[in-house]
Amino acid sequence: MKVIKLNLKSRSYPIFIEEGLLSKAGCLLKRSDIGKDAIVITNSYLKKKIGNELRSTILKHGFSCKFFTAPDSEKAKSIRYCLDLIDKISKYDKKKQIFLIALGGGVIGDLTGFIASIYKRGVPYMHIPTTLLAQIDSSIGGKTAIDLKVAKNLVGAFYQPRLVIVDPGLLKSLPKRQLRSGLAEVIKYSVIKDRALFSYLENNHKNIISLKKKDVELIESRCIAIKARIVEKDEQEKKGMRTILNFGHTIGHAIESASGYSGRYSHGEAVAIGMVAASRMASYSVGSSS
Repeated sequence: MKVIKLNLKSRSYPIFIEEGLLSKAGCLLKRSDIGKDAIVITNSYLKKKIGNELRSTILKHGFSCKFFTAPDSEKAKSIRYCLDLIDKISKYDKKKQIFLIALGGGVIGDLTGFIASIYKRGVPYMHIPTTLLAQIDSSIGGKTAIDLKVAKNLVGAFYQPRLVIVDPGLLKSLPKRQLRSGLAEVIKYSVIKDRALFSYLENNHKNIISLKKKDVELIESRCIAIKARIVEKDEQEKKGMRTILNFGHTIGHAIESASGYSGRYSHGEAVAIGMVAASRMASYSVGSSS
């Protein structure tokens, strides 16, 4: 099992990477001193698909477990769904020592992390990301948020999880479009920080899309390590270092907004277009100045 630690003094936490880790979640939780009563926030599909496996390992190691579901779309990050979940959690949370588990992709992770940051002025939470994009990017670094009608992620907080469990085996049920979407973020990491990774992607992208274990674990470990080291230096994006992680995102977010978050463009697809546009603008700027 690969373990990458994100070092933030009292807010430090481990990121575990290995295929099959979902079944060991209870054991990893037992080591973390995170609480006694797990509240899993996920969507209906994932609850049906892998919820029982997660529940089983949690109960086996002495925790209680309660599931709440949210829509499987950007709609879940609305004020309405956020407050609805908080209300449900508060009614369940009587004489308990709760912690939250985000089981899902970026939307579920953002929503769960934000709720954890504001409920009772902060409760512990962890990520079990289920998409490539979430496993290498959004589950790491503590950015949490919900959306307003005018734009995405306008209401949020920096709030770090206690641990992250990355199980590449969870990617096997994803459609190819989702995998390609996540691969856009892998390309982002290679462009901003790792030329060797970029070459590796050029030569092995078919193996990655086919979910060859060795290739997937390698790229995930490399991307996670890059993000962890950047976040350590600039946790709250105040020093200008963490902004490098937004490569492609300015135009990407504009594309998502212009399409009304309809799903016409996934986040990764929009970021991929954004990276191409940003690169062309940079190339034009360099050419003009010379």
